[in-house]
Formats: sequence, C-alpha cells, structure tokens
Amino acid sequence: MRSHITPGALFPAHFERNPTAQLFHVSPGTDAVQDAIDACVDDNGDVVVVGPGTHTVTETVALNKRGVTLVAAHTGYQPGAQGERFTIRADAGFTDGPVATISRPTSILGLGFWGREAAGASVAMVFGSGGFDSGGWSLLRHCWFPNHGEIARGLDLASVDRVRVEGCVFDGSNNGALSAGGKRLTAAIRMTQGHNVEVVGNEFVNALTAIDLALIAPKSDPVHGNVGTTIAGNRMLAVPATHFFLDVEDDANVRPQTVLVADNFLGVALASEAYKLGGAAQADLAALVTAGLQFAGNRYLDA
Repeated sequence: MRSHITPGALFPAHFERNPTAQLFHVSPGTDAVQDAIDACVDDNGDVVVVGPGTHTVTETVALNKRGVTLVAAHTGYQPGAQGERFTIRADAGFTDGPVATISRPTSILGLGFWGREAAGASVAMVFGSGGFDSGGWSLLRHCWFPNHGEIARGLDLASVDRVRVEGCVFDGSNNGALSAGGKRLTAAIRMTQGHNVEVVGNEFVNALTAIDLALIAPKSDPVHGNVGTTIAGNRMLAVPATHFFLDVEDDANVRPQTVLVADNFLGVALASEAYKLGGAAQADLAALVTAGLQFAGNRYLDA
C-alpha cells in the first residue's frame, strides 16, 4: 500500500512543507481505501493517492484523520471528469449507509463517490461539537456524485464550518438513460447548520433540487447559523421548470441568516421557477430575503 514513488517527485511543495508526511498509493480492491486512511497520522499532511478504477467498499469509509488529502492519481483527464475514472463505489450488497463519512478536516481532489442507500447520501459530512475539529476546514474539489437510480443525495453537509465544495459534478442522469428508468437526485446537496460554507462552480444535472438549504437549526445561536455561506457560480442543467435550484426550509425563530446566492446559471426562465421556500414555489425573492438570503447577478434563460 505504501508507494515506492519518492513523495517529493509527485508533490514537491507539499512534502517540503511537511517533511514527515507519508504517501500511500491505493489500487482498486475491496475496502483498500480504509486501510490507507487508517495508516495515516493526524496533522501529518499525509496523502493517499487513489489509482484509476472502481474501488469497491462493503462498508462506509471513515475519513477521520485530520489534514489528510485524497487525490486521484492521474491528472491528465479534464479535472471535472476525473471522478468517473477514480470512483469509490458501494458494493451491490452495501445499501444501508454512505460510501464515506468525513468527520475531520480532509481534502478530496478528483474522486467519484457512488452510493446505494436509497434515502441517504453518497457522502455525509458531520463534525462533532467543541474544539478545532468542529470547524470542518475541508475541501471537495472536482469530485463526481452520480445517481444511478440508487441514491437520494450526493452530499450531506450537517453541522459543518469552513467547507468548500468546488467544481464538482452532481449527476442525476443515470448515465443519460432517463428514458430507461433512471432517477434524478432528490437533492444533490443538503446543507444544515452551515457556517462559512462555500458551494462554488459546481454542475447540477437532472436533480429535483440542486441544493436543499435548511435554515432551521443554527449551529449555536441565531447569529451564527449559516453565517457567511456562499452559493455562487454554479450551473443547473437539463432541469424542467418543476425542479428547483434552491429549496429553503425556513424557521423564523432562527433568523437572521446570511447566505449569498450569486452569479448562478439556473437553467429556468424565471426566478419563481428556481426557488422554493417551505415546499412552496416563490413568485418573487422577497420572502427568501426576509429569511436571510441575499441575491445578486443570477442568470435565467432568455425567453
């Protein structure tokens, strides 16, 4: 499992800054990813290089070591498509949990996560209360979250701070075969109790809802729940007007919130076709602004 490659040959700057960091290479094999994570050391800057292919898991991979980076081995592919070739996938019999849980600050670059839990998410991020670790400080970049008729959500962000989801693809198209019984993602991302969460530059394809935003359970008090959350520069594609970019669950008792929704391309003709509040479509943004969202420069289809 430990690579024979000199660490500095792959990531020279990283290993210069972290001279004790370890490098592990994982080839496709049942549950091999967890073995690599278990060998990592907290706050050591360890890197797990995931080889191309499908990495099958029979139980949830626990990403529970601080400061670990998981990265796809080959960077020759277009970054947004790497996850389709470097995929951590639930075994056919593993249908009762996410593919991975993130409970400590982790960076994940260019991987795919394919779950089978019908009512769950492929990846769940939950941080405990108290201490530095509760801050999250995690990055998911250029990852792929498919739905092949088996999963409700791609990513579940619960009780997290300082998380960035960037350039990922949430693909509810079942390999494009919707006409053959494929199912859309119910909600590509669900966010609750977010604080300084950034969801930027992602692509949502055939999701019933791109982002399910729960403004109902602040992290500590009404001022801190969802403060500084940014949803910007995302694209929602191939979605009819009955499907929504943002579905907001609101509880007036936890206001104010501060959520910026800006510069997104929403793939529908009107704002009323892009947003929901409390399960009902909104003809204007006034109620969402009252709930604590701010809107700027979002783009809708030309008539």
